Parts: sequence; structure tokens; C-alpha cells
Amino acid sequence: MLKKINDLSQQIKMLEKKADAEKTKITQECNTIDLKLKEISTTVTKATENLIAKSKEECLNKISSCCNDVKNLEKKVDGNASHKSMADSNELNEKLKQAHEEMKKSVDFLVSKCKEEFNVKVTLAETKTQKIKEDLLAKTDSNTSETKSLGCLFDLMQNANLVINAPVV
Repeated sequence: MLKKINDLSQQIKMLEKKADAEKTKITQECNTIDLKLKEISTTVTKATENLIAKSKEECLNKISSCCNDVKNLEKKVDGNASHKSMADSNELNEKLKQAHEEMKKSVDFLVSKCKEEFNVKVTLAETKTQKIKEDLLAKTDSNTSETKSLGCLFDLMQNANLVINAPVV
């Protein structure tokens, strides 16, 4: 009986060593995954920020271009207006209003087009980010199941240890 207890005790010690080794291995793997996740998250965040900044800059450039076109048109209208008589001022005002409306429509169209392009780029970046997160979560879940197996092994060892340490009747 004493020999069986010693054998069980040795087996428990071996199991504890194996469990500690597995626990250390899983901890290292989890740390590696955490580092990769942080690295990927940082990369995706920077890429998204760069994409947003680039799209914003493109929109501002297009708006600036439209503003310059409006100013040039106003100068052209003002130049033509100085040559006409005061009787033609109503006609000029009407043409100015019409040109202003056309430019407004053009600017609105360009802004909406920029918004659409921006939204497409942001959606694409979000889709890529979500896929990366899902892949990493899948890897993390597989490591979690290994950790649960180790937890069951620890419970088994503790129960065996209680049997060995129980008083002999």
C-alpha cells in the first residue's frame, strides 16, 4: 500500500511538472499572440488614420479648387459687368445667380463624390480590421481550450493529492 502511495506521489509530481511546463508554454504562446495582436492593431490603426488623412486632404483640395473656380468666375463676371450699362445690371445679377447655382451644384456633387470615396475606403479598412480580429480571436480561442484542459489536469492532480494525504484507516 505504501509503495502504491509512493508511486502515485511520483506520478503526481511528474504530472505537476508536465502541467507547469504546459502552462509556461501556453503563457508564452498567449504573450506572443498578444504582442502580435497589439502590433496588428497598431498597424491597422495607423493605416486607417493615414487613409482618413489622405481622403480628407483630397476633399479639401477639391473644395479649394472649386472655390478658386468660383472666384475666377466672379472676376470674369465682374469684368464683364464693368463694360455694360446700369440697365444691364439686372441681367448680370441674374447671370451671377445662375453661375452661383451652377457652381454650388458642382461643389455639392464633388463633395458627395469625395464622401462616397472616403466611405468606401473606410469600409474596406474596417472589413480588413474585422477579419484580422476574427482570425486572432480564433487563435486565442484554441489556446483557451488548451488552458481549460490544463485546469482539468490540475483538478485531477489535486484530487489525487487529497487521496494520498488522507489518513490511512
